[in-house]
Amino acid sequence: MNKKSVLTNERIMAIDGLRGICALIVVMGHFMVAFFPASYWGEQLPSHTLYNIDTLLAQSPLSIFFAGNYAVYIFFIITGFVLCHKFYVKGNLIQTATNRYFRLCIPILFSTLIVFIFMKLFLFTSVEAAKITGSNWLSGLYNFTPDFKEMLSITLFDVLFKGSSKYNTVFWMMSILFYGSFLVFLVVKLWGNMRNRQFIYLVLIIVFFNLNSLSYIAFILGIFCADIFVNYKHIIEKINNRIINLIMLTIGMYLGCYPAGIVPTNIFYSWLNIGDKSYQIYHILGAFLLVIAIICSDSIQKILSIRPLQYLGKISFSIFLVHIIVLCSFSCSIFVKVWDLTQKYQLSFIIAFIPSIIIIIICAHLFYILVEQNSNKIISKIYNKFFV
Repeated sequence: MNKKSVLTNERIMAIDGLRGICALIVVMGHFMVAFFPASYWGEQLPSHTLYNIDTLLAQSPLSIFFAGNYAVYIFFIITGFVLCHKFYVKGNLIQTATNRYFRLCIPILFSTLIVFIFMKLFLFTSVEAAKITGSNWLSGLYNFTPDFKEMLSITLFDVLFKGSSKYNTVFWMMSILFYGSFLVFLVVKLWGNMRNRQFIYLVLIIVFFNLNSLSYIAFILGIFCADIFVNYKHIIEKINNRIINLIMLTIGMYLGCYPAGIVPTNIFYSWLNIGDKSYQIYHILGAFLLVIAIICSDSIQKILSIRPLQYLGKISFSIFLVHIIVLCSFSCSIFVKVWDLTQKYQLSFIIAFIPSIIIIIICAHLFYILVEQNSNKIISKIYNKFFV
């Protein structure tokens, strides 16, 4: 393997590592919204910390550790990047496009089946926990009677085509991920090798902005990042400067912490308020700057390429699918029981949170091995047998 291919491999590894970090941030974001809702909605909901620290975090750059919405936009850009990069490396995305529905739907189906079983066994205690935490988001989860036929219909159709999140709150992003993937397939197929294709990217960004479909802008930016990465390495070499990368990284994370649940009123973000679309615009822009900083920085790539982050990146999709199930069952159950015994909020949270993270990682690992890997192998075999 030559130097160029090693470098390319490291950078893709870095993207995988970033995917793992994003998954953890989403998990942290949901735990904060569930148990410290003021960290998202500010003064609208009760504080559970000394000096209202959680309320202050709602509009603070320190919220980077649980900025779940920002992490999702990074994930969208990464998806655009990876799919476009695959196009430039392999020359076509026919197999990827053909298998896309099944690669997403089968893991979603298994996670929904788990939810259905848990609901039938009354293992979810999220509504009970929400009475203590005051989280409107948590109280809205799994407070309905499950129906098997409805569950199948929602899983096989509504999740990917309509964005239904009835059986798992993270499913809201699955339809965007699905449609966004086909947007990438279409763009790279039509214009991937055309001169001055950056003009097409700009036009598409303007179109999606005016359609109020800002999430799809992230996929276009992912295509742009991959295009620069593969075809304009001289630009990357010019930007590969520690100061420039640090500035982009800092600004990117700062914008990524723009509050999504409230209108900012403090010195950190109030001056950035430009209306209802503010948090989406800043989160997408912040995600873009962060990804650009990563693909242009050798040192950041090395950090993101370490084994633990590579492992998290590998099981990241499984983490997305299983963590809400663990949170609403095990985490909420332990929290409620410890609270009933001690009446100490922070202690109850810590005792519930620490083992929950371990369980989420273990469950995601098992889900990845038993469901993701096996389903991907079967899908590939079927494709090769009937379409190759």
